[in-house]
Amino acid sequence: MKYIRTDLSSNRKDSGIILLLAAVCAGIAAGSVIRTSLGSCSSPLLHQYFLPPESGYPVTKIFGLTLLSAVVFLVLEFSAGLSVSGLAAAPLMLIWRAAGVGFSVASMYSERGIKALLPVLILVLPYSLCSAAVSVLASREAFRFSARLASFAAYGRIYDDECHQFRSYCIKFLVLLLMSVLSSAVCMTTDYLFEGLRQV
Repeated sequence: MKYIRTDLSSNRKDSGIILLLAAVCAGIAAGSVIRTSLGSCSSPLLHQYFLPPESGYPVTKIFGLTLLSAVVFLVLEFSAGLSVSGLAAAPLMLIWRAAGVGFSVASMYSERGIKALLPVLILVLPYSLCSAAVSVLASREAFRFSARLASFAAYGRIYDDECHQFRSYCIKFLVLLLMSVLSSAVCMTTDYLFEGLRQV
């Protein structure tokens, strides 16, 4: 019986990751469709600074803006996990975050055509992969904590380790914040080393 429970728990974890990755794919596709529908648009709410700026843009500002975008997302996910509404909000915010990647890539291909391939691979892909990993983990933690609150709201179920779980929840998001700093550093470094690729 013990092994059966372990297998079920493992299957649930695998299913959860698959669903979150599906949300990322859906977000990227949605971002591409939005860019195609809107045409030219440079709103930070849409590209979320995944779109490389023009040549001559200060790399320190790139670091600051990409980090700010990541921090806003983490704060929203953290807050979502503290309410029952996070069960719906956490995945939706993950889709929105991934939409920034799709929007940015679609914008580059729309402006440069096939010449956008190399800039996308070097300037967009590394930062996007780092950011996607952080975003998926943040969404998963927010969803899990929100599920605990939903369990209490529905069944009055109180866990003995609530304080420990909340402390762990905060620590995990602090780690994700550190990962976001490193992710922005990756973005800044690639932009600095391959600044010429930012030219249209």
